[in-house]
Amino acid sequence: MALTSSFENGAPGWRPVNLANSVTMNVMQNGPGGNAQSGTRYLRARTSQAGGSVAIDTTYSGLAPVNLAVFAWVRAPGPAVNGTLTIWQLSPGGINNHPDTPFQAAGNWVLLSNILTIVNPSTGPITVRVEFYINTLNANLDIDSVVAFAPQ
Repeated sequence: MALTSSFENGAPGWRPVNLANSVTMNVMQNGPGGNAQSGTRYLRARTSQAGGSVAIDTTYSGLAPVNLAVFAWVRAPGPAVNGTLTIWQLSPGGINNHPDTPFQAAGNWVLLSNILTIVNPSTGPITVRVEFYINTLNANLDIDSVVAFAPQ
């Protein structure tokens, strides 16, 4: 399983999830507002309610990995943003399996990591959600180079 979101070709699959009506997200291009951590584009999200989120779901259909690692770069170009990177095992049977990595993003890109240990592994399919919760109101959170993979 591998997920790579550099946002160079937009944000296919990414969407507001929690408190979706309060969340906006846009793919930004390098310029006066800032530069991507890698490449020329990145995702910018903000919320008007604490706990608004953006996420992507991905499915693994082979032999289930034991662990799934997620890495992502974040920053806040204005005021610092508090949030949480959560990985959800949506299926099979793992909805309560969701490790959290709290973070505070400020002006420089910071690398986040999180590891999900799969419960009830099977031959697949396994659906996983990578979700960024934003707890700071009306402040921009920039996200780039999101990678999820199963170490062998």
